[in-house]
Amino acid sequence: MKTTKISTNVGLGVIILVLIAISGFFLTKFVVNEMQVDEKQNLLMRANTIAVLLEPRLVTDLDGNESDLSKESYQELKNHMRAIRAANDDIRFVYIMGLNEYGQQFFYVDSEDPASFDYSAPGDLYLDATARDIMNHQLGITYADGPYTDSWGEWFSAYAPILDENDDVEGMLGLDIAAERVLLRISIVKKAIIMLFSLMFYITLLLVLRTQRIIK
Repeated sequence: MKTTKISTNVGLGVIILVLIAISGFFLTKFVVNEMQVDEKQNLLMRANTIAVLLEPRLVTDLDGNESDLSKESYQELKNHMRAIRAANDDIRFVYIMGLNEYGQQFFYVDSEDPASFDYSAPGDLYLDATARDIMNHQLGITYADGPYTDSWGEWFSAYAPILDENDDVEGMLGLDIAAERVLLRISIVKKAIIMLFSLMFYITLLLVLRTQRIIK
């Protein structure tokens, strides 16, 4: 009877080991997904807030070419982009994009210094735009993306339309955060979960092995 009881305990221990492994796997996936969703929602909220506060007339006044450089509207928006980036140290790029007659996205203004390698001049095309980017721009849809890779690196981004009084899309505000920053935080939490479940698995395994030795 005693041996049967111990055998049952061993079987129960094995089941617990399997449950710990499965639970750890799915919990890790769940937490990673939720952290990415939370990061996008946070960035999206900021993009929406900034887009609402920008004056549509400043974007309407732009032509999307080098002539904008001499316009007060461009300089005012440029200062806004720089101020937004300075106030949000996790944001790498802040910019406003337009859509030309060929359905291509281009930059109206960005937060970069003209001397920077990453600077985009008025009218420069964003050649990495996807069909989803173009469609959302045309429809004025607020959305987030990431992690994804373009010519500048790997990013989490959020986009919000700048609408005039008739709800027409005058431009699309974009915010980019380096994916490395987000993925590092996620990696730390992921490793902590894995260590916790590994410890639980190890302790349970030791108990199972100890029970087996008692049987023998």
